[in-house]
Amino acid sequence: MFDLGNKKAKVDKFSMCINMINLEARHISSNCLEAIRIVINRNLNKNFKKTQYHLRIRSHPMHIVRNNKVLSKAGADRVSKGMRKSYGKPFALVARLKNNDIIISIRPKSK
Repeated sequence: MFDLGNKKAKVDKFSMCINMINLEARHISSNCLEAIRIVINRNLNKNFKKTQYHLRIRSHPMHIVRNNKVLSKAGADRVSKGMRKSYGKPFALVARLKNNDIIISIRPKSK
């Protein structure tokens, strides 16, 4: 999932490197990273052969986001447990990014 294209190419084979950098501290979900990977890989496959580029996803989703469902209707205080066992169920898997972290690196072969 994290390396696409010519995986075995050495650094000196491709003279150019393009990085996608985030400008603010964010959480990016695994679904978002997968969508970015699919779109960029599709466009690279249209313009280059698989041996002419290397795509690497540099941010990895490792943080689990949890969701604690809270009822807000009449009689919810009888059913709800409040803050007891408030961790909730796993909701999503996200990558935590700081300022100027690299999300994706693309090394295309210059024409």
